[in-house]
Amino acid sequence: MNHFCPAVGLAIMTAWLLSCSTLSEEARKANINDTAYSSVVAGRTLVKSWTAPYLCIYGPADVGVLAAKELAKEGWRDIWVLVELESYGMPESVHLDIFRTFTWRISIYR
Repeated sequence: MNHFCPAVGLAIMTAWLLSCSTLSEEARKANINDTAYSSVVAGRTLVKSWTAPYLCIYGPADVGVLAAKELAKEGWRDIWVLVELESYGMPESVHLDIFRTFTWRISIYR
C-alpha cells in the first residue's frame, strides 16, 4: 500500500516556496526590487497598480517575486514593486482552508 508521507509533501512545499521568495535572474538584471513596506517607496512615483488573487500559501514576498518576474518578462526596468494585502476570502469549510485566497494590491513605482 502506497501512502504519501506528509513530511515529504511539506518538504517539497517548503523548498518550492523558498525558491519563490528569491528574485529571478531576469528581475535582478532588470533592476526590479520588491517590498511589502510602503515606506520603502515613499517619495517615488506610482506608475501602475492592480489587484490579483493568490492562494493563501503565498505571502507578500512570494507575490512580489512572482510579479517582478512577470514584469521583467514584459520589459519593465528600474522599478520597485510594492505588494500589500487588499482583502482575503474565507473558505466555505474549514477543510478547504488551504484554498483560501488573498487579494493583493501590486503597485509599480519609479
